[in-house]
Amino acid sequence: MKKVFLGTLAMTVLLSSCVSQKKYADLEAKQKETQDLLNSATVKLNDCLEEKATADSRLQTLEDQNAFLKANNQELINNMGNLTTLTTKGAENLEKSLESLREKDLTIRKLQDAVTRRDSVNLSLVQSLKGVLGNLDDEDIEISVEKGVVFVS
Repeated sequence: MKKVFLGTLAMTVLLSSCVSQKKYADLEAKQKETQDLLNSATVKLNDCLEEKATADSRLQTLEDQNAFLKANNQELINNMGNLTTLTTKGAENLEKSLESLREKDLTIRKLQDAVTRRDSVNLSLVQSLKGVLGNLDDEDIEISVEKGVVFVS
């Protein structure tokens, strides 16, 4: 009984699923064409995925480089600000030093003028003494100026 049932079932399946040879060939061709299109789409998808992975990697590299350059730029801006502060302080110190030098230069000029006047007075005094004493050829009398003092000996 089992054999009869299986036989009947097999016949039913075979008879109900019969398709003409031409329609079967058309369906096979269409299935082959669809399989080729699927294979082509799969290859293109894999290529696109590889390109995407490459582009993502490049994007990450460029973002890292951009972040580094921004940090470097900020550091340079900060250093430039520090240099500006140092330059300003240096200019102020230089200005103070120049003012101090001007004051010292003025003091030195005043001292030189005073020494010149003192020397002129001493020279005038020596000339005056020699003129008052006349043309003495006395070897015992000597007039000299030492350290701003007139000596008559």
